[in-house]
Amino acid sequence: MSNKVPRSQPSLRSTFAERAEAAAHAAAAGERRRRRLAIAVGSALATVVLVGAITFVVLRSRGDEAVAPSAEAVALGCSSCHTTDGQRSEGPTWKGLAGSTVTLADGSTVVADDAYLRRAITDPAADVVTGYTASMPTIEVTDAQLAALVAFIDSLR
Repeated sequence: MSNKVPRSQPSLRSTFAERAEAAAHAAAAGERRRRRLAIAVGSALATVVLVGAITFVVLRSRGDEAVAPSAEAVALGCSSCHTTDGQRSEGPTWKGLAGSTVTLADGSTVVADDAYLRRAITDPAADVVTGYTASMPTIEVTDAQLAALVAFIDSLR
């Protein structure tokens, strides 16, 4: 026989207490992981929403919306070939035309001032814009109609 004190078996109470403590620790660790994941997902979602909102505001502020053609442009048939939103059509767009430098079919350039706009409306074959044909019909316009068309094109700068 030995003088060693025999090792006692742990009690059921201490065994269950250890298991309960281990389970509580594991549950707390799992809860921390879930909380971190929820924060990460929430942050990512908030970032996506914020970027989307900023993009929406920036695109809306660009002014790419079409402006309704003037009454003269509709009455004279101009709006069937010329756009007011920058999109290409049968004729050059009027958006941003006034005051810009235009390259003509012969390679020369001209500033689209009021005199150029009047000439382009009354004698369309005189200065044909590069990329377009001289297909615009010559139309009879009154001085008032001509002034209104030029003013409308100027307003689309």
